[in-house]
Parts: sequence; structure tokens; C-alpha cells
Amino acid sequence: MSDNRFLEKIKEMTTEEKARLVCGFSLFRTLGNDAHGIPSMQLLDGGTGMNFEQLFGDWFADLAAADGFSREELDNVAHYFFDKEELSENERKLRRRIEAGLLERLGLDEVPAPGCYPPGILLGSTWNREVVRQVGDALGMEAAVYGVNCLLGTPNINLLREPRNGRFFEGFAEDPMLAGALGQEMVKGVQGRGVAANVKHFAANNLEINRIGIDQHISRRALEEMYLPGFEACVRAGVATIMTSYPSINGKKCTEDKWLLRDVLRERWGFDGVNMTDWWACTGKTGDCVEAGIDLVMPGPWPHEDIVLAVNEGRLSQEHLDAACLRMLEFAERYGVASASCTDSGETEGALDKTETASDKTETSSAFDDMYALGDKAAYEAASQGIVLLKNEGSCLPISEDAPLFLCGKSDIKIYGDGSAQVFTSRKKELSECIEGIKVCDGQAFFEDEKAAEDGMAYNVKQAFIEDEKATVLVMCTMGSGEGRDRPDLKLDASTEELLRHLISLKECGAKGKIVLILNVPGPVELADYIDGIDAVVAIFYPGGQGARALADILTGRVNPSGHLTHTWPVRYEDTPAYLCYPDGYSCNYGEGIYVGYRGYQKRALKPMFPFGWGLSYTDFKLSEVSVDKSECLMGDELTVEFTLTNVGDRDGSQVVQLYVSDPVSRIGKAPRELKGFNKISVRTGQSVRSSISLKVMDFAAYDSDLEKWVVEDGEYILSLGFDCENMIESRSVRVTDGTPEYRLGIHMTVMELQKYPKLREALLMAAWAAGDDRMQLILSERYTPSDTIIKIYEHAENYEGFVSACAGYRKQ
Repeated sequence: MSDNRFLEKIKEMTTEEKARLVCGFSLFRTLGNDAHGIPSMQLLDGGTGMNFEQLFGDWFADLAAADGFSREELDNVAHYFFDKEELSENERKLRRRIEAGLLERLGLDEVPAPGCYPPGILLGSTWNREVVRQVGDALGMEAAVYGVNCLLGTPNINLLREPRNGRFFEGFAEDPMLAGALGQEMVKGVQGRGVAANVKHFAANNLEINRIGIDQHISRRALEEMYLPGFEACVRAGVATIMTSYPSINGKKCTEDKWLLRDVLRERWGFDGVNMTDWWACTGKTGDCVEAGIDLVMPGPWPHEDIVLAVNEGRLSQEHLDAACLRMLEFAERYGVASASCTDSGETEGALDKTETASDKTETSSAFDDMYALGDKAAYEAASQGIVLLKNEGSCLPISEDAPLFLCGKSDIKIYGDGSAQVFTSRKKELSECIEGIKVCDGQAFFEDEKAAEDGMAYNVKQAFIEDEKATVLVMCTMGSGEGRDRPDLKLDASTEELLRHLISLKECGAKGKIVLILNVPGPVELADYIDGIDAVVAIFYPGGQGARALADILTGRVNPSGHLTHTWPVRYEDTPAYLCYPDGYSCNYGEGIYVGYRGYQKRALKPMFPFGWGLSYTDFKLSEVSVDKSECLMGDELTVEFTLTNVGDRDGSQVVQLYVSDPVSRIGKAPRELKGFNKISVRTGQSVRSSISLKVMDFAAYDSDLEKWVVEDGEYILSLGFDCENMIESRSVRVTDGTPEYRLGIHMTVMELQKYPKLREALLMAAWAAGDDRMQLILSERYTPSDTIIKIYEHAENYEGFVSACAGYRKQ
């Protein structure tokens, strides 16, 4: 259907029909209109797999209620659909009804278990664009098979700013360039399957505390440099939908912020897709949200009456309402193929209710076979490349085949975070199923002596740890986190702390065994009290359904770890840049400004436990032959940094080469270095690979809030390569010679800056005298108003030829 036909259709619709179109129909469906040929669209979380709690609530809530089942029983069936033993007899009856409904909809003989994919924190840790795209592809394929038109949170691009954030694990990185680069790949993967991707939460939804109603005070510069670029990157990748967040920013609700939703999103970035609210984020008048730039208010049934009233009162222009409807029609046209149609009365017709033939079932079964194979492969690759080896003292890992191996803690690792990211599935394994010969034991076994162990197990475990230098104890630390609540602190759980203290004390008394801490956690935890006594630390975060298999392969050496942190791991929570900014009410000051994550640590010269970009391997790498294709560059230029990466160890492996930019002498405050490029490279042992990373001169830019624009300063910039943000291995310099005029040495300098250049100061005084201007104006400004610019003191300074010439000479040096 052409745009003209869309416009004709909108002309045919009444204001009420338009208003109903932009309001949700059910919890996760939009409203269709059969009279105008508009299908209903199925939305669903999300970025880690199919959320059965949401799906069952949308598809089967009415059925369950009509048959006398409670909402709690429906919720239990969603959670334990693939674990029937956990259900009551009545819940099993409901399960059978739902199973029959699913089989009819999907045209299958059995309900396939959905895949569970790693969340953003682990996908980010892969530093691998292709791996993230493959996960997006698998998610899109699975959504298409289930008839889902739009997969929410693909990706969650919010920065990893505050580690207590309950949804910290959902984000990709604390660095906006890295988050955007990987988020783009998720978008491309999902939409390559004909399913609409959705980037959330726009913008700066970095905490769960008081998330509905909280007012976040964020500087314009921090917004532009840190919190908006990831969303812009996804828009550049063609993302179909955006979800606007709960909070207010600087006193304005995000859902009613015309600057954010129209000026930035539509006008500056050119986004032409659907902008929906987060669920119940519209806390004011619905018409005001649509006027600000919202196209879809969720969830449903959402009352539409205020939209009609807003048009009549002039609060909402007919033009803006029509534009929202146009985007909804384009959305339905492009991504509505797999959906059923929901009429105004709520009756469902269309693709999901058609009668399937035997050949249809065969084709759909084949599609599910493909989904399993592709999905499990993508989930495994992501987990195996994203799990991070943080410490490996004395090459404790990989574990030798003949080593006695004991697991203390849950063998059934936590594969997802709670809330929107939860995925209930049987497509998973326990760690004990993946490592032959591993013995699962209670941590209490190490506190028992021989007499206390009736079956000898406790004594054998403890004695092996004391006497056998090959004996390895895996301490599994599993901690939950999720939507709606933040973590109270970054402490390990009490049982893990107690076990670690005891094992370390045994080692201090001469025990020969090894301690390997497995962190099945949503983000960083405080390790300072134990790190010296632990031989190896592995961060698996929430690794998805194939996480146990990937972890087993890394522990036993079948896979060489290659994950690198995308957030800074603090020694203690008090060291984090946003520590003093955690709110205790409905107001939050982002007081760290642009100094989020590693930027804040480096600015304060504060050493973390593990720096941003950190990750160990079972092999070693060397960087050499670094070159830059330009030594001087102009605005608009692109630079290429070439290098050779050599595997000097005895195992094949992959390394993440990271490119950082530093501005040694800057008029505007900057972090000591900023990530501007990266490349993950696989190298066989003993071999070398020649590779490169490209960047643009505009990557050197900073945002000036006073000028309200991005600026690039003249002068020298340092390009550094390393394997993390702290340890730069090779550096080269380039010089920019035609930066932003206001930032050049010259009339836009402040008097304070001028004092750094005595010869330029003298040239200015001479030029002022020659022009007949008062030299005392400069002297008095030096004493009392040193932040004034030269052009403010001398309004004709652009005509001071001697001074202008002297400044130009300095820039060329």
C-alpha cells in the first residue's frame, strides 16, 4: 500500500477511530479495525526470548477466567508450563486447555519450548557484532513462528551507569559507543526475520527505584554524550519502534517531552517509526502524550476519550494525530503479516485462527526444528564468547581431566533475570550434566569432620581439598535481580561469603586445593575481602539456556574464554561514580555528569577491581606494527588505525583490540580516554593477523552546552590500542588543524586560557593598542572576570590582524 493510500484511509477515519488506533487494545496487543483493513499487532518481551507470562495473559486470560481459573493459577501455568510436577491438579487442567489452544494456533503436535538467550550484559561482553546479530536473528525467527509482530527490548540500550540497578543485566555497556554498535546488530538481526525490533527505554531509564514519577536531573552535555547516542545508533540502523521511558528528565515527563520526542528523535535523527510508551508510563493526559510525539499508548485497554477531547480543545493538533495514525498504519503494513486481526469487539480473526493442513503442519514443524538448531547455536556462541574470566592465578583453569572436581551451590544455574527478561523453558541443562565426574555437594561438607559424615561424602570432599593439589572446588554464587526493584548493595550473599571464608582459611592452614568462584550474578559484586584467596573467578552473569554447556566447555578447556567486561568492576560500591547520586525519593541528580563508568574512575585516578574492557584468556597476545594513515586531519576526515595481532601462546584464541582517544590539552573537560572503536579477532596459536579500526574526526568531538553543538578542538589527539581501558599497549598521535572555530586559539578563547600563551597575550595587547582600544580592559578582566572571552572584551577583535595571525601560527605548530 502506498503512502497516498494510507493518507486516503486516514481521511476516511473518524477522530474517534484514530484515537482508538493509537491506544493499546490489551496488555500486549494493539487494536485492529476490520472496517479499514487494519490488523491488530502482537507485542511481546523480549530480548532474551518468549515471555510466556505475557503471552498467556494476552491469549488465555479470558479463557481461564470464563472456566473459573484464578489469575494466580494462570500465572503458575505460565511459569511451570514445562515443569508440570510443580502444578496443582487444577492448574494441570488449565495447562491442558492452554496447550490445546497453543497447538491449534501454531499448527503443531506439541508445544515447543522457547529458547532463552543471554541478556545485554553478557551479549555486550562478547564484543562481537556478528554474535549479537545472530542472537537477534534467532529471536526474530522465534517471534515470527509464534506470530509476534514486535519484540520489545531488542535491545535495551540504557547505559550500565549504576550497578545497583535492578535491570543492570539488561543493558549492553557503560560506554555509549559500544552499546550503540552492538545494539545496532540486535536490531538488524530481529528485523531481518520480518519482526519489528524495539529499542528501550528512551531515555536514561537507569534505575528501578521510583521509576514511575522520578525526576532525573541530567546535564545537557551528559544527555548528548552519554544517554542519547545509543538510541541514535539504533535509529541509524532502521529500528522500527522505540519505547519511551517512565521517568521525567529535568522536570519534563519523557512521554510529554516535545524536545526529546520531536526535536531530537524525529527532526534531528529522522526517526519515522512508531514511538510507544512504556507500560503505564502515560501518567498525565493521553492527548498530551500524542501531541508530544507518542504514537501508541500502552498497555490496553487504554481509554481513548482524552485524545478526542484534546483535538476538540486544541491541545492535540489533527496533523499530529494523523501523523501518529500514519506511522501505525505503516507499522501494521510492514510487520503485521504474522498477526491475527483484532476487531473493535475484541474478536480475533486471521492468520492465527486458520485451519492448518497436514503440509502446513509439516512446514511449521520444520520451522521449529530450524528454530531449535539456530537458536541453541546462537545462545551457545553468545555464552561461550561472553563469559568473562576475571582471574586465573597460576593457570588454575582450565581444569585437568583427572582433577577431583566439586560444585558447591546450585547446579541449575540462573539463566535469566526477573521481570520482562524472564523465559520459562526446558531448553536448558544443569552444570552437572555438562561436566563428567563432577560431584555436587553442599558447602557444609567443608565444615564437617570425619565423624560427622555418615556416608563419608563430607569427609572425602574436605579431605580431597586439603590433600590433593589438583582438587578444585567450584563455588557457585547465584543472586537474583529484576524489574521493579534495585539491589540493596553489591555484597555477596551470606552463604557464599561464609563458604569462601572457610575455604580460604583452610588454604591458609595448608590445604592444597583450588577455589574457583563462579559469579551467576546480575552485575558486579564486592570481592575485595576474598579475591586474594581465590584462585580463579569467572563471571557468567545470566548466561541463557546454553550457559551451563558454555561454562563447562570453558572450565574444561574445550573453549578458550574471550569475554571482556563492558562495565567497570569496583573494589567497593562507594567507589562507583554515581554512588552519592542514588536517590532516596522522587528526585535523582546525575551528578557525575559525563563521567560514567570508566570515565569517572580514570578522572579520579581511582583503581577498580577489574577495569572496563578486562578479560583473560588461556593464551597470550601481542600487538605490533601499529600505524595511522594520517598524521594531520581535517573535519570530515576518516582515519584508519592498522595493527598486527599475534597469538604468542599455546592455544587458539580470540582477543578484543580496543581503540581509545585522548585529548591531552582540552578547553572543555574530558575523560582521560574514551573508547572509539574495537575489533574482536580470532588468531591461531603462533599466527599473526593484520587488522584495522576506522574512526572519524567527529569521534573526537565533545558537546558544548553553552554553544549547544558538538565541537572539535584543534591540536593533538592520542590514539591508543589495548586489551582494556587501563593498560594501553601502543599509541600514536594525530593533529586536527581546522576544528570548531569557537574552540580555536583566537578571539573565542577565555582570558584565563589566554594566560597560558604569553606571546599571544602580548600580541593581543599590541593589537588592541594599535586599534586604539583600552589595554586595561584585558588587565581588569584577568583580575576579576577571567572567564570572559576575548571577543566579549574587545568587540572588534576579529579585526586585530596581528593577533589573529599569531593565533594561526600557533595552530600550525
